[in-house]
Amino acid sequence: MSDREEFEAAMLEMEHPHFGFLGNEYLAKEGEEYLDVYMQGLWIGWQSSRAGLVVKLPEEQPGYMYYAPDVVDALDAAGIPVRQP
Repeated sequence: MSDREEFEAAMLEMEHPHFGFLGNEYLAKEGEEYLDVYMQGLWIGWQSSRAGLVVKLPEEQPGYMYYAPDVVDALDAAGIPVRQP
């Protein structure tokens, strides 16, 4: 699922405190921008919140269990950038 698909699914499931559930009409776009300025602002915030998430892993040390290649694989599969030492 792309970032935009994930965003749109989340917006359709979210209940707005004043407007209730938002319908598909809020997801109408012209090009890459939402016609609804509120939705466009939410989309920009959504992208920004995900752009800053990067995990820096500690160096692997024998005898410690906090580093495992499976962790790197799982983070990578979730689309989270990983900085290895």
